[in-house]
Amino acid sequence: MGEIRLQMIDSHISSHWWQELVKYFVNVGNSLEIRCWKEESEEIQQALQYGNLTEANYEV
Repeated sequence: MGEIRLQMIDSHISSHWWQELVKYFVNVGNSLEIRCWKEESEEIQQALQYGNLTEANYEV
């Protein structure tokens, strides 16, 4: 399996754009890792609908 890394840094881009991009590359059953800075509490809450929380240094 290959690995694709994307970094979302422009908060002016809607989450719809992000969802469409992920749908293009990810299929049902694929592993997906979403990384957030610990300060990004809203983003962490949104990401939790897709899996479990794991903490590592400065990231969640």
